[in-house]
Amino acid sequence: SDKLFGVLPAGRVSFTTAERCIPSTAFDCAESKRTAANAKYWPDVPLDQECAAGAKCTDKYSPTFWTTKRLTKITTQVLSGTALNTVDSWTLEQSYPATGDGTSPALWLDSITRTGHRAGATAAMPKVTFSGTQMDNRVDGVEGLPPFSRYRIHAIDTETGGRIAVSYSAR
Repeated sequence: SDKLFGVLPAGRVSFTTAERCIPSTAFDCAESKRTAANAKYWPDVPLDQECAAGAKCTDKYSPTFWTTKRLTKITTQVLSGTALNTVDSWTLEQSYPATGDGTSPALWLDSITRTGHRAGATAAMPKVTFSGTQMDNRVDGVEGLPPFSRYRIHAIDTETGGRIAVSYSAR
């Protein structure tokens, strides 16, 4: 226990994140720009529910649980001699597909690319891609609200050329 923080671990997994935001040529999604005025760039982040540390949030009546970040990369490393060497990495690509029902889009995982690392060289596998189909999240007509459509996985194209089909029961 006396060397817990003084030596490198046998292995490490690192997570890289980015803002859960839609950038444009005129907007760079800097964390400092995450304000109520720019909320449209964070379409699935309920910024109106945020209660900043030290603020009196008298208009917030219950806790909410959400994040302003998205996972963009996972990197694994192993100790070799006196250095951590990268072994594998996975890059995640996401988008915000339109819902078609007027509600704000939600983050969708488009693909995952695995890259192997060895002695300064890398080799990327073909992407694993996710195809989606829109499905309603509300029972039609009960509340008089939009159906709240969201994508559900319809098919997964694997890095080895296979396809996994997904179907959903009507009930």
